[in-house]
Amino acid sequence: MIILPRTYATVPQYLCKRFKTILNRMQTEEQIKEQLTLREMEVLQAIAKGFNTREIADLLHVSNNTIETHRKSLMSKLEARNAVDLVLKAINLGIIPLDCK
Repeated sequence: MIILPRTYATVPQYLCKRFKTILNRMQTEEQIKEQLTLREMEVLQAIAKGFNTREIADLLHVSNNTIETHRKSLMSKLEARNAVDLVLKAINLGIIPLDCK
C-alpha cells in the first residue's frame, strides 16, 4: 500500500478565498524552509546573533568567500535586501526563533 503525503493541493475547492491564500502562503513557507541547507541554517543563525563574515568563517572553519556565498544564497532564497531583512524574514517564517541567543 502506498501512502501519499498530505498536501495542501488536496484542500476542497469550497474554502473561502482568504483561507486558500493562507494555505498557499504556508505551503510557500514550507518550500523555502526545505530549500535551505544545514550550512545555510548555521550561517543564518550566526547572522542573527550579530556575527560578521570573518567571525562566522572562523566559527565554521571555512573561508570568508564561502560565507559570502552562503549569505548571497540565503538572500536570494528568502528574497531579502540586506542582513536585517534576511533575519526578519527568517523569524517570520519560523526558521530561527525570536530569542536567538
